[in-house]
Amino acid sequence: INCSQFKDQVDAYIGISANVKPEFYSGNAFDVNLNNASNQAAAYVKLFVHHNGAKLPIRLDQTMVELGRINANENNVNITKTLEYELYSKGAGVTGLARGSVELSVIMR
Repeated sequence: INCSQFKDQVDAYIGISANVKPEFYSGNAFDVNLNNASNQAAAYVKLFVHHNGAKLPIRLDQTMVELGRINANENNVNITKTLEYELYSKGAGVTGLARGSVELSVIMR
């Protein structure tokens, strides 16, 4: 993430969030279902970001995970973080191509 501010510089948080429709939640706001060809949940995915030595889960309800800050006296900041996902099967005998999508957004507040 590269953040530049050239006019009216302010202090800001820089973070990441995920936005998934609640009908794809797999029991909580951290797991998203991937459906097979029969529209049955065949697997689920968890998203994480590595920050300050910790593996932080990313909620699916647009809750921001803060990754850094830019100060009013800075005009540029670069942040490099690792995003990770974990894929889990929903159980034995579940077949078909799992599909789904997750939108990741960079948020400045």
